[in-house]
Amino acid sequence: EAWQVVDLGSTNGTMVGANRVATQSLVDGDRLLVGETVLKFTYHDEIEEEFHQAVDHLMNIDDLTGLPVQRVFQVRFQDALLLCQRQQRPMAVFMMDMDGLKKMNDCHGHLVGAHSIATVGRRLGTILHAVHGVVSRFGGDEFSAFVPNADREQALEIGERMRRAVADEPITREQVTVNPTMSIGLALHPTHGVLMEQLTRHADEALYKAKREGRNRIVAIPLAAA
Repeated sequence: EAWQVVDLGSTNGTMVGANRVATQSLVDGDRLLVGETVLKFTYHDEIEEEFHQAVDHLMNIDDLTGLPVQRVFQVRFQDALLLCQRQQRPMAVFMMDMDGLKKMNDCHGHLVGAHSIATVGRRLGTILHAVHGVVSRFGGDEFSAFVPNADREQALEIGERMRRAVADEPITREQVTVNPTMSIGLALHPTHGVLMEQLTRHADEALYKAKREGRNRIVAIPLAAA
């Protein structure tokens, strides 16, 4: 396969290496200067492509749950939040925590606990994907999620679906069956804040309230929160 760069009459011209070109065939490693941007042309064969895909997966996907890592989640969260602000649309933000993981680990071992976290993550991912949301493992057995364009009523319904997806179907590994539950805190943009940090903090406060009130429930902070 052959690749070429073609300058379409740009003011600053196109450089390949030290040479200004109108049309130039490219080889692996060529450096292009387009305006003030430097690009490196790299041609990947199948082995290189598989390698880069594997590296991308290691960097961006949580190995246990298959969900985006927090770094990726935070970028998507911020982008979605800015879009909702420009369009004056709501957004639901969730903080979630599995109930009883320590007891599960103590009774059945950490492999059962890890399998439960992975299973719960996949269930949450399926639900959030269907409503154009994103979920990530926040750490340990905690998860964070957002759903653009979801108002309070819709967010509570989504939260209840996530709670039921965990509580209503036991998890089995090597003849050991456990039945974890999920406590969920909910905050809403713009009611509870317009910054990512504000929304996450309020959702976290709602999560702690859900824990105090008996776990296995979704709690939304009062509308007056700021």
